Amino acid sequence: MINFYRRVFAVLAFTLLPFSLANAIPMFSRPNHIPCSACHTGDFKLNDFGELFDGNGYQLPGTIDRTPVWENMIPPISLAVQDRESFTQTNDNLLPSNNSHAATFNSQTALLLSGGTIAPHVSYMTEYDVENTGNGELTAGLEYAFINLNNLFNTDMGQFNIRLGKARMELPFELTPEFYAANYLIYNYPLLISTINPLAFQLQMAQYGASVFGRWAELPFSPDYQLAISGGDAGEVNLQRARLIYFRVAPELTLGTIPTNIGLTLISGSQTIDPSDPSLLDTNNSFTYGIDWQLQDPWINMFTIWGQVMRFHNSNIQSISSGFFQDAAGGYLELDAVAIPEKLTLQARYDWLQEQNVFASVSNQQNLSQVSLTARWHLMPNVHLFIEGYNLTTTTTYPASDTQSHFYVSGGFFFGL
Repeated sequence: MINFYRRVFAVLAFTLLPFSLANAIPMFSRPNHIPCSACHTGDFKLNDFGELFDGNGYQLPGTIDRTPVWENMIPPISLAVQDRESFTQTNDNLLPSNNSHAATFNSQTALLLSGGTIAPHVSYMTEYDVENTGNGELTAGLEYAFINLNNLFNTDMGQFNIRLGKARMELPFELTPEFYAANYLIYNYPLLISTINPLAFQLQMAQYGASVFGRWAELPFSPDYQLAISGGDAGEVNLQRARLIYFRVAPELTLGTIPTNIGLTLISGSQTIDPSDPSLLDTNNSFTYGIDWQLQDPWINMFTIWGQVMRFHNSNIQSISSGFFQDAAGGYLELDAVAIPEKLTLQARYDWLQEQNVFASVSNQQNLSQVSLTARWHLMPNVHLFIEGYNLTTTTTYPASDTQSHFYVSGGFFFGL
């Protein structure tokens, strides 16, 4: 079966590649006659121009597009395809029976994206993913879909916008989990949990809700901001009648000669009693706060340092008379290096997370640490080659102390048209 998918993907790649090279750049850059690198760094993060483009409803900063996408000559659709060859190895100190290693052609992903202008000050964005799980099965689903009401003060620089639908929160950078096998641990940590099914909701998941966001360049330090409310529902996860309130503000500073962004994040969550059986689920409350930073190299413009630290508390489930709550703290420190401008980007990251789960009188502590390395080569205008690897170490204290190490390395390609 794996060989079958290998052949199918090879045929697809070589069939679409000439067409993709002819177009060279995806849906937003084609009509605006700008390269992808105008908005994105080599590892797909948004730069300052890209953030302004996003905040202005996928229009060039300083403009207001009044032509709906269906009147454009160029269809507002992009197709992105990614594939990777990977090797994994697991070592367990306490349970050697869990030890394993495997080499597999296991992550073929196709992303269909569409976005653009509907009317003046109204835009949209959608992404639909199809992925091979590695065992011959295909999964498909709507990753996100939302409408933006842009520049409601009739300006053209994205000071005040409203977003409605299924979307990710505005984190320190645009999170694209399809492109990274090494998850940011703090974004993977559950904010709301139900032990009934069980179900969990993480910050990295796109979620249904509404938000106001933008950048106030006229204010001191030109702060980015977002205030959002979500039902804690990502389509696949429904935590009864949960509520999540998210707030982040990030002003721009200068430390000496170093351009700096410092962000503050506050998250409050709650889940109501299950009306079908109040004895099984009581009110829970979660609170999270954190600080993030971005330091840019002002001398040779090659390095950027990202980081974030977050603190979690979740008075999770009060089931009958047994209390269960969680405390955690974690973060990451990341160095991005532009080895060759617009060609080769290197990334090194360290993640950590320390959590304590308390159920009645039993406490379980878990410490996670992860080191990841990534290299991305921008081979052609819309073709990226990459290699990435990480080592994740998990130590638990209950029911017996155990350390498990998970090593992963993969290489592959990504291209869009």
